[in-house]
Amino acid sequence: IRLSLVGSEMCIRDSTYGVSEPVVRKSGEYRIEVQLAGVSTTENPDLIDTIGKPARLEFREVHRSIDARVNPNTPIGYERLVKVNDDGNQIYEDPHYVKRIPGLLGKNVTNAQARPEQLGSYYYVSIDFDSDGKQQFADLTSTLAPRNSQERGGQLAIVLDGKLQSAPVVNEPITGGSAQITGNFSRRE
Repeated sequence: IRLSLVGSEMCIRDSTYGVSEPVVRKSGEYRIEVQLAGVSTTENPDLIDTIGKPARLEFREVHRSIDARVNPNTPIGYERLVKVNDDGNQIYEDPHYVKRIPGLLGKNVTNAQARPEQLGSYYYVSIDFDSDGKQQFADLTSTLAPRNSQERGGQLAIVLDGKLQSAPVVNEPITGGSAQITGNFSRRE
């Protein structure tokens, strides 16, 4: 896995300790250095285990017809996950019923990068998959894509270590082995 993927996951985990700007950088061929201002392993003995634990990235279906914002009954085979959004003015929760069994795992991702859109104001995420991931992602997005022009596409939950990161709408089957997640993302997101 590319260091850029490791670094972004480390930043997410570092935020657990209240550090707003952790430093994650390559140190040699197979090592990374992590600096967390004001955080010590003496005061936080589980820090090294938390940071060193392999991340679990999953791509899962969001229930198409049951809205977790209005229906408190979790459907069988699903769990309620909440995306916390911060638009700069307020923080709000966006709950979803997400299938428990993933359609694709992060082990099938060969590359993921934040890239600026043409105007450079926002970023999108570019993802590439290995051959198994290409087929699994094609199957998953084909299931979620709209079946006709009047139907809205289903949502694809992107779950990292059990936390909902994003749930973009799938507009069409994605069969080429790579995908883009667009939106008004900052580089940090």
